[in-house]
Amino acid sequence: LREQVDADEGSSTIPWRSALVGALAGFGFYLHPMYGAVLFPLLAVPGWWFLTRFRQWWLPAIVGAVVVNVPFLAWNAVNDWPSLAQPAVATDGPTDRFARFFTELVPRAYGLRGQAGDDIFGSIPSVLLLVVLVVMVVFGAVELWRRSGSRSLLILVPLCAGWVLMAGFTNTAFVIDGRYAIITFPFVIAALASGVDRLVPAVRGMTQLVVIVWVGVFSI
Repeated sequence: LREQVDADEGSSTIPWRSALVGALAGFGFYLHPMYGAVLFPLLAVPGWWFLTRFRQWWLPAIVGAVVVNVPFLAWNAVNDWPSLAQPAVATDGPTDRFARFFTELVPRAYGLRGQAGDDIFGSIPSVLLLVVLVVMVVFGAVELWRRSGSRSLLILVPLCAGWVLMAGFTNTAFVIDGRYAIITFPFVIAALASGVDRLVPAVRGMTQLVVIVWVGVFSI
């Protein structure tokens, strides 16, 4: 999309592509507003790239997002906007919720801890596996930046900002089953696959294999 806009600002196909991006993002928000924790940072990247391209980017993207959310907006308007209120009562602050993402939510979401708090592989191996996972994701994120430069921001910005914004939702205080880690999951896996691909470059399809395996592990 960025190359197309830069190549031909007046092309009639550009607004349709922008509208499609907006519609897909709007549909993600419609599925669950908490996906906004990654959708807003993700859209901030092309929003910055096309800061002055109102007709090519902003207008069609906004229209696409609004059209998809017409049922959601109409229902809220009729019912006095109940979606503006968070359903869970705040029992702690954003800082505490953010800390528990990595001590409770991530271990459960990635198969290292059970709902009851038991470490699946024992305490020390589980901690080591978690450290390896985090290190590999960070390593992969660095590799993405080295390979793709500013294009990698489409993954890196929501990967980093998503966790912070998630902590703003009172619902994410619930970490027993790891459900809310699905919000950042695609970006974590993209970075992880990049890191593995860098370490094992001779194996064809390694990136795709890592994605498939981890999606399976996460789902199970």
